[in-house]
Amino acid sequence: MKIYQVGGAVRDRLLGICPQDTDYVVVGATPQEMRANGFQEVGRGFPVFLHPETKEEYALARSERKTGVKHTDFEFVFSPDVTLEEDLSRRDFTCNAIAYDPKTQTYIDPFDGQKDIQNKILRAVDPEHFVEDPLRVLRLCRFAAQLDFKPTAETFELCKNMVADAMLENLSAERVWQEFVKAMQTPRFYEFVKLMADLKALPFQLDQRVLKALKASENQSMIVKFAVLTRDTEVALKAPKRLKDFAKRASLNQALFEKLFALSAEELYALSAALSIGHVWYVEEFIEFCRAFSEETSKVFEEKAHFLRQVCSVLQNIKAQNLPNFALLSKDETLGKRLRAFQLAQIEQIRQTKKPF
Repeated sequence: MKIYQVGGAVRDRLLGICPQDTDYVVVGATPQEMRANGFQEVGRGFPVFLHPETKEEYALARSERKTGVKHTDFEFVFSPDVTLEEDLSRRDFTCNAIAYDPKTQTYIDPFDGQKDIQNKILRAVDPEHFVEDPLRVLRLCRFAAQLDFKPTAETFELCKNMVADAMLENLSAERVWQEFVKAMQTPRFYEFVKLMADLKALPFQLDQRVLKALKASENQSMIVKFAVLTRDTEVALKAPKRLKDFAKRASLNQALFEKLFALSAEELYALSAALSIGHVWYVEEFIEFCRAFSEETSKVFEEKAHFLRQVCSVLQNIKAQNLPNFALLSKDETLGKRLRAFQLAQIEQIRQTKKPF
């Protein structure tokens, strides 16, 4: 039995990045031997084991054969006879097909992955095997964004042909969304989207202004990036309802932000109310969404942002109990109307301190 570190942890170590998770492959072992050594079996489709102390994942070396059109349609072969190189050959990119032997402190690199890492290149390990899994198109785009790597011309063409052959239609909506989530967690989400567009793999048309806005919002939260990505677009992504709701409201109200100082107190009230979703306020997220598309000077934009924060604070902080004579009004059926009128009056006071452009 021989144990090697594999996958992203090895790649990240070579890049000087602290690995988040470490995976291991075990060569020359059987499930019975793993269990006898205290490992806990957790894999359903194939044997994966948790180390009895560290709880890190150890997978038996395996080869595989395509059995259907879905990216999960593979038949795995586990045997003590499967070699490390055979296991590495089934991986997607050469940068991910490097093993590290902790005992000898050496790298096993049958596909020149270290050279491609040095050159910041994404290269398919085995073109024939690569095209069997349509998820690898999205992984190519994600790794390009995550690592700031570029695909080789050959690997790009492989992915482009997979898209043209409608292979991505065999991916589940949940799995596609998972890749988008991972990509949005990178600082270069716009690179992911641009490469997807170049491959014609996006499930919607991409506006170039949106791509520019994605670059401007690269350090923002996922909810902002998703809203920017989907502005004015119906996107068939399996995103949470919260993200979709905010994206829709941000898109509908962006034009109001552009003419913010010209809005009436009633319009400002409605805009503020739209930024509350499920009792959570998304004022700052809306401001950052608008900033991504803004062509105004920083000074003008910040004045608007400050004004909107002031207006929204009225709805956030002024409640019924803040009304004059609240104790006498608490059972009044018109309490809601009185609160709205009071809030509108406060917004009007704020509004009077500002001058339209």
